[in-house]
Amino acid sequence: MEQQYDNEKTGFLWHETNSTVMRKGSLTLDGKKHYVAIIESYNDRGEPKYEFMMSAGLLHVNQQHEKVSENSPDIGGAITIPSTGTGGNEGQVFKLGGWKKISKKNQEYTSISIKPKEEQGQYVQRKEELSDVPF
Repeated sequence: MEQQYDNEKTGFLWHETNSTVMRKGSLTLDGKKHYVAIIESYNDRGEPKYEFMMSAGLLHVNQQHEKVSENSPDIGGAITIPSTGTGGNEGQVFKLGGWKKISKKNQEYTSISIKPKEEQGQYVQRKEELSDVPF
């Protein structure tokens, strides 16, 4: 029987080589300044597509000598995820951790995990290895 993992609050980031930041700036919403960008990339037919992205927070790189343990994230920081419920634009603050990984196809990617900022303890690292990243 195949082992199942709880993938809640985890994900993957891969290198995107065919995207451009077209515009970057700010937007004021409910009196709060948000940093935003328009990203150009291409669909599977080679046609341009544009995405509006809002910054969730600033990240910092953890240098090897600064890590608390060998399992410490390579990159991390506080992020705010917009509310998925009704009412207001307030979101929950999380701690994001990212770890450099190499797939079975020898491609670099970043495994990410988030946890509520007030929660203590270790990040949850994904146990399965990524084998089908869309590079």
